Amino acid sequence: MRQPWLATLAAALLLGQLALGGWTSSNYAGLACEGFPTCNGSLWPAMDWGEGFHLSQDVGPSYLHGQLHGEARTAIHLAHRGGAVLLGAMLLMLYWRQRRHVPIPGAGRWQPGGCRLGWGSPMCCGGCHWIWRWRTPWGPSC
Repeated sequence: MRQPWLATLAAALLLGQLALGGWTSSNYAGLACEGFPTCNGSLWPAMDWGEGFHLSQDVGPSYLHGQLHGEARTAIHLAHRGGAVLLGAMLLMLYWRQRRHVPIPGAGRWQPGGCRLGWGSPMCCGGCHWIWRWRTPWGPSC
C-alpha cells in the first residue's frame, strides 16, 4: 500500500462512525429526522449540540425512549449522517488511490445475476435472486 496514513485515517473514521452509531442508538436518535437529504423539512434544522453530546447525562427513572429533547436527538442524528458522508468520501478516495496497485479479480467482467459484482453475495442467497435467476434469458448464472 502506497499511503498507509490514508488507510489509518479511514480506519479511524470507521471507528468514529461506529461510536456515533452506538451513541445514536443509545439515545434513541435514529428516528429524529424525517426525510432525506433534508431533516424534518430543513437542510439545517434546530439542533442542540451541547445537550446531544453531553457525556455525563443522567439515566433517569426509566430507559424508555431516553431523556433527551428533539433538538438534541436531531444533532446526534445529523452528526451520524455527516460521519457517514465523511467515511464514504474517505473510502472512495482510498479506493481511487489504490485501484491501480491492487487488482480486483473479475472486476472487468459483468456476470448475469449480479453475484460477483455490484449486488454482492447476499443477493445470491435471497429470494429476489431466484426470481432473477429463472426469469431471465441467461438462466442460472451462479
